[in-house]
Amino acid sequence: MIKRTGRIICILLVLFFYSCATESKTDLELNVMAWNIWGTLNTAEHFYYNGKSARERTIEIIKNYETDIVLMVETYGSAAEIAKSLNFHHYTPDPKANLCIFSRYPLEDVGVINGVSSFSFIRATVRLPSDKKINLYSCWIPMKSKYRLSDENVADNDITSSIEAREKTIEKFLINPTVVRDIQATDSIPMIMGGDFNTISHLDFTKESAAQGLNYGRVFDRHPVMSLLQGLGFVDTYRYANPKITPETLGHTWTTVGPEYTYVGYDNGGFALTSEMDKYKGVKEVDDHPMSGLKSRIDYLFSKGKDVEVVSSTDIVKYDGKHFPAFPSDHGGVFTKFKISVDKSQ
Repeated sequence: MIKRTGRIICILLVLFFYSCATESKTDLELNVMAWNIWGTLNTAEHFYYNGKSARERTIEIIKNYETDIVLMVETYGSAAEIAKSLNFHHYTPDPKANLCIFSRYPLEDVGVINGVSSFSFIRATVRLPSDKKINLYSCWIPMKSKYRLSDENVADNDITSSIEAREKTIEKFLINPTVVRDIQATDSIPMIMGGDFNTISHLDFTKESAAQGLNYGRVFDRHPVMSLLQGLGFVDTYRYANPKITPETLGHTWTTVGPEYTYVGYDNGGFALTSEMDKYKGVKEVDDHPMSGLKSRIDYLFSKGKDVEVVSSTDIVKYDGKHFPAFPSDHGGVFTKFKISVDKSQ
């Protein structure tokens, strides 16, 4: 009888301490967006829609999604106005810089990363309620080579090889001491990284997608950039939340322009406004859309850490139910809803 009573007391003590540990934790919902907003054109008169500039529509979309954090690309002079309109904290290396991090919550330890380009990577730490921290990275990887997925004369291996220049960029980033420190700390401080990676993912080109005639029937078992991130434990939040590939879950983020428009004004692979452009200053109407073969998912949100859980994720490609030019950018956004485990005792 005494032994039985002792066992009962032990069980009750275990349950008590488990209950205390559980009660000390709570979940915080965090809405994060990664978006290339085509900043050089977001106040151009030719991109007004229903009396609103592309910048105003960009801000409206961010608000409508009740976004807490935005990892922005091609901000180019928009940062201050967007932050003021949202009443958010923000960090950008320069008022006209490419990258910016916006946050509903305070940012600290902001800055460029020594040894890597601030045009491609910036970081900040956000301090959530209960002093929970998350390390944030806004990223842009340059497109140093082009490929046409729809071209049957281009082999799968050639496409994979064309991505290797991006692999070198991401490798340099991932071995940087600051980034290594943050990756190693993800058990206590989660990491969220997002932006325009200018490359496809092997997770979208599977036997399942090919059987449906999707993504041009191509199948990739690996990817120079995405396999590297996957091997380090980063979660591709969109594909994690949408594992079954269907026409509705392909998640194409580029290009939102088309099929009735095409780009004009490229100069050495970069976008440049010139006086010779037509009235759309960046795109023109066409009967045949020559860039349709480049529709891909190239914008991403990644997460890593035991205290961060992906609840849902979606692409953002419409404004007022309409695609471009009502939608304010040539890139779609990625929106992920996270559940963050917070220690209430802190």
